[in-house]
Amino acid sequence: SSGINAEYGILWNIFEEALTTKNSDLVVIVRALLVVLISFWSSSRVRSCSDSPQNTEYTVKLLDLLSGVEWLPPPLLNISQLIIQISPYEAMSLLYEVSHHFKVHAPHMSKVPVIKYQTSLKETVLTIVQNNIETVGVTTFLFSRWGLDVK
Repeated sequence: SSGINAEYGILWNIFEEALTTKNSDLVVIVRALLVVLISFWSSSRVRSCSDSPQNTEYTVKLLDLLSGVEWLPPPLLNISQLIIQISPYEAMSLLYEVSHHFKVHAPHMSKVPVIKYQTSLKETVLTIVQNNIETVGVTTFLFSRWGLDVK
């Protein structure tokens, strides 16, 4: 088997299990992982995130984990689906906004899902979807609650 499970499967499994406890101490680890991915995508020379499959896989996995434990607000639960279809700059911008979201709306130890999000995060997602409508058109319905009108 290749990819994330072959190399770091046990670590991701432990991290995923720990996240399900919604322990707010894990926010520090999540933010550190976001910083590493932001750094990678900001210096990446590939044309599309899909041209760097391993880092795309890490990015998607982290966003999926955050969605799974509802540390991202409902409109953002599907943002991982954009990663494979966007540029490294757009991935970096998206991850930066997610990181900023955690600074402002850090998850707490309660089991209540995060429902607030920054306007800049919404606008970043909308801009990415609009700029890549040819490739992400199928996923635009996932963001329709923000009033994205694509024709």
